[in-house]
Amino acid sequence: MDRVTIVARFNADGIPDTTFGSGGFLQMNLVERVMADTTVVNDGHEESLGIVELDDGHLVVQANVRDQNGKGTDVLLVRITPAGERVGSFGLNGVQRLVFAGIRQLTTPAGWARAVRSTPAGALELDESSAEQKLVVAGFGTAPKGQLSGEPAAQRTDPDRYIVRVSAETGAIDPEFNAGKVFTYNSGGTFADNARRVLVEADGSIVSAGYSNFGAGFGNYIVAIRLTPAGLLDTSFGLGIVNRGVLRSNPFVDDGGVAECYAFARQSSGRYVTTGYGLATATNGTSSYGYAPTTAQDLISIGFTPSGTAVDQSFGIRARA
Repeated sequence: MDRVTIVARFNADGIPDTTFGSGGFLQMNLVERVMADTTVVNDGHEESLGIVELDDGHLVVQANVRDQNGKGTDVLLVRITPAGERVGSFGLNGVQRLVFAGIRQLTTPAGWARAVRSTPAGALELDESSAEQKLVVAGFGTAPKGQLSGEPAAQRTDPDRYIVRVSAETGAIDPEFNAGKVFTYNSGGTFADNARRVLVEADGSIVSAGYSNFGAGFGNYIVAIRLTPAGLLDTSFGLGIVNRGVLRSNPFVDDGGVAECYAFARQSSGRYVTTGYGLATATNGTSSYGYAPTTAQDLISIGFTPSGTAVDQSFGIRARA
């Protein structure tokens, strides 16, 4: 089956807007399925996780798609008009392919990248902190080419995080962000970085939130990275790890529990709050905070101070970092 990307627009009463696409629906086959006799050369996989509306009414849609070699995954942005037509001045004929550091640079296994869901737009966030609208995409994927580990040293294939900011007008990488390069982060060793949400703040700062597993005796920790508007690690932010600009926290580790982050928000007070699931204790263990022993996954929400340098003790049950 050849997957396609579909964009739908509805009027306020829930009826499809017939001025958009065909009867309110736009179908885009961004990567076509390719067969050689009975062999699938490219399965044409597509999944769309983000959409934003620009000031002029144009839409930018994000999609994770099979790469042109049929082996890995790429991240695409597509800009379309209010009528559902592609904007030719954006990327190549309306499509911008984002080359994260690990994409299409490895053959065994295939390089891959995924943009991730965020709130509220999807894998894509709109940056309106300056006169020019910009787009921020955050995700995770194969480690950059040349990143080695092990004895003998070999290319790392565990996931790293990626963040990039591009022009909403042309799709080109913003030269004022990380010197015009994609930002990449490895939490250490061959630990998998699982990015889950991206947040663009009013001043243009960017937070990538998710979790990583730090090995035996540690398990999953919440990991959030905060970048300045210039695309550099914010050294005023950070907790639980030597790298400044990075927050790592699992208040339940002493009880054998784990913490994961699937959403990340900043409240009007400045407090950061995460939510996701994890374990408050080891299976049938004892909780230092008075929770019932864990026998299945628990909902985990943790508050952090506005600086991201400590657990906010006024949020929920008093917790350690």
